This record gives sequence, structure tokens and C-alpha cells, in this order.
Amino acid sequence: MVNSSYNPKCIVVQCGADSLVGDPIGGFNLTPKALAKCVKNVMKWEKPTLFLGGGNTCFKNVLPPPTPKHTQHK
Repeated sequence: MVNSSYNPKCIVVQCGADSLVGDPIGGFNLTPKALAKCVKNVMKWEKPTLFLGGGNTCFKNVLPPPTPKHTQHK
């Protein structure tokens, strides 16, 4: 809708983690899969695009899970 209504020459997308489910301030409740779908849709417009991150009050959404401890085999 934005692309067809305004026909921008370039796009800046702020897609910070505060839009993800579980963030106590953002309130958008997007799943990582839904956010990825939004990014893919913007990429289909084939216009110069700058993606920015930012914002996060729920670190479990962006930090990788802890690496499991491995036992050393001798």
C-alpha cells in the first residue's frame, strides 16, 4: 500500500526487536517469522532500501540461546 500510494524512490525501514512478541513496551507482538515476511515484502519492491535495527527491552528475542556444554571425549 505504501509503495503503490507514494511510489518512493528509496525506503528506510526501522525493524527493531521492540516489535517482536514478548517486548513489554513495543506492543506489536510480531513473531520473528512475521517480521521476516515484512522484510521480504519490502524487498519485492526492488528499490534502494536501508534496514535499521534498534530498540529492545526483551533480550530473549535477540540474543542467541546459550551454547550447550559439550563433554570432551578422550
